[in-house]
Amino acid sequence: MKKLSKIEIIVYDAGAVIMLLSLLLYPSTLRSIVPYIYFVGAIAFFVMQYRGQTDKSSVTIRRLERIQLIGAVLLVISVFPMWMDINMVWPLRHHEWIVFLSIGAWLQLYTAFRLPREIKNTHIDE
Repeated sequence: MKKLSKIEIIVYDAGAVIMLLSLLLYPSTLRSIVPYIYFVGAIAFFVMQYRGQTDKSSVTIRRLERIQLIGAVLLVISVFPMWMDINMVWPLRHHEWIVFLSIGAWLQLYTAFRLPREIKNTHIDE
């Protein structure tokens, strides 16, 4: 990832914290506003990940960054089934949003471990 400014890092971290806190609010009485709060955090998280992409020539790094963006997009997409679940809107009236959230989180976790190692390996070769 390219170096983000201090403000961008704060927005990135705040987006992640907002997503986590909104998911902790899901079982509470504030359940109706959770998708809106989560959406703000997910968009902030996605935009900062998009801005942090590098222009490396390594195919592996570009692939991992694409996987990371797909994971962030899945985190954003999970808002819509979550809203449908809370408002009992057809066709998704149950907890289908957890599938999108789980896959997106897994992709984020995978790239969080793999991407720094690949970036470190390309700096050694250069």
